[in-house]
Amino acid sequence: MASSRSHIIAALDVGSAKVACVVARPGEDGYRVLGAGTRRAHGLRKGVVTDMDAAEAAIRAAVDTAEKMAGIAIDEVFVVLSGGHPASHMVGVEVAAPDRPIGDHDVQRLLKQAGARSEPGERSVLHAIPVGFSLDGAGGIHDPRGMEGRRLGVDVHIVTAATSAQRNLDICIGRAHLTPVDLVAGAYAAGLGALTWDERDLGAVAVDIGAGVTKIGIFRDGHLIHVDSVPIGGAHVTNDIARILATSIDAAERLKTTRGGVFVGPHDDDETIPVPAIGDGWTESASSRMPLSLLIGVIRPRVEEILETVRERIESSGHAAMAGRKIVLTGGGSLLSGIDRLAHDILDKPVRIGRPQNVTGLPEAMLSPAYCALAGSLAFADRRLEARAQLAGGPTAQRRSGGLIRIGRWLRENF
Repeated sequence: MASSRSHIIAALDVGSAKVACVVARPGEDGYRVLGAGTRRAHGLRKGVVTDMDAAEAAIRAAVDTAEKMAGIAIDEVFVVLSGGHPASHMVGVEVAAPDRPIGDHDVQRLLKQAGARSEPGERSVLHAIPVGFSLDGAGGIHDPRGMEGRRLGVDVHIVTAATSAQRNLDICIGRAHLTPVDLVAGAYAAGLGALTWDERDLGAVAVDIGAGVTKIGIFRDGHLIHVDSVPIGGAHVTNDIARILATSIDAAERLKTTRGGVFVGPHDDDETIPVPAIGDGWTESASSRMPLSLLIGVIRPRVEEILETVRERIESSGHAAMAGRKIVLTGGGSLLSGIDRLAHDILDKPVRIGRPQNVTGLPEAMLSPAYCALAGSLAFADRRLEARAQLAGGPTAQRRSGGLIRIGRWLRENF
């Protein structure tokens, strides 16, 4: 794969509700979209493939639309992984420094030692991100090359996900005649796509409310320092509406997206909305009208549950103090009216709704919080390609090999 700034990047977001593909060209001011396509997801649940044939068909349809719009055939994609229960832990390693200025080889040796470990259980490394070096116990060093000391150390943020989720997604994409170059955790991609550089540097949390999973990414000093997920999302809200109001899933989704919210207005008890009945052939109209306040009363408890669980996960992460004072909501679930105010009340932090940043040419329908992760995957891909160009001729390794983190991948991703 070419890796110049003029190279064309293709990215794919495979979620529980939608599959979206974008083809873009990096530029000095961000990414110019050449083609984009989105399709309703089938064969996926909580971001994990459950039906190979259905998921493959959805991927093919989204990619085909993007290719036709761009006038380009693609064969490689960077892929957003929404499922797989991503988890974080930190690894610290220290080695003896050489009696000379530290060079590339010394950093490689350190990272190799940090990466020579396997993950417990059926999990594989998704990201290995050096968040800071130290020299003779003094931390806060971003790049130790050219410095001198006696002991060289590094702290590394390891993000893992279920091996089966990663492999099955790879297989499904391969069946669509595409090569998955690399996977990026949904929370990481959402943060790259929606947070400003200052927010990532000073500390902020990206909360991506998807259909089946809510992803959490904590950023500080420009790095992703923690990821987590909550197995509840917008689809659970839709199911609640369908069950309690006795309507179809499709009708419940329309009610949620067109009239849904989390705060009852002064006239919502008086305003009524039509609720279609399930099925046809009734002897008389089975559709009914219900107060708008009833719909909001169904939606709010589930949204409160999501946000309260997010708060608990942030507090238990060990990084609550580093998370800064800002929450950025992304994902389709963040489109609910008033959810930013409710999130502010529950999380006790300033909240804003994120939109795709540094991307031009997206179709208007995709200029939405639901596509922040897709936009962020372009930034992730561009970083990888630039790093690989700088390290041309250096160590190489497989993208993922069981639980081992290969040194070539460390260097390609981070230098």
